[in-house]
Amino acid sequence: MLKNRTRWRVLAVALGAGTLLAAGAGAAHASTGSAAGQTTAVHAAQTVTYPSCTSSDTECQYDSGSVPYGDGSNCLQDTEATYFPQSNILDLTVNLQDENWFSGCPVYVTVYFGMTSGPPVSVGPYFVYACAVFDPTCSDNVTWSTVVTDPLTASQLKTLEDIWAGASPED
Repeated sequence: MLKNRTRWRVLAVALGAGTLLAAGAGAAHASTGSAAGQTTAVHAAQTVTYPSCTSSDTECQYDSGSVPYGDGSNCLQDTEATYFPQSNILDLTVNLQDENWFSGCPVYVTVYFGMTSGPPVSVGPYFVYACAVFDPTCSDNVTWSTVVTDPLTASQLKTLEDIWAGASPED
């Protein structure tokens, strides 16, 4: 079963399902189970642990931490996804900081739910934008939030295993 899940995750990333936040810009994603109840993924030369998440959990949280995204620009984003399996609600907050003097920071954020079988389920992408430091038309430090009701079907909820998010400057 794990072998099949790994194949789906690698395919999802290869087809442009999103740059994985926790890896900064991982090109491939393979996963294995861990004794701590989390999923470990290998990205190029980096290992990342995703929070486990099952239908019996009260809540599942993923926080990318403040990380640069895209081509190494001065755009920093922090995605916080909290999923409540028993009520099937996703609470998503994106904090975006633009440290560029003259260019804005666009970001598309997608939340992924890993399944014990089949491909991950994605929710999004959601677009967030922060203006450049010297752009007077909007802020260079933006916090954006949304609540998504019923992001998973009942059958998907039964095979839920973990949660993570991806960010990219392009959709």
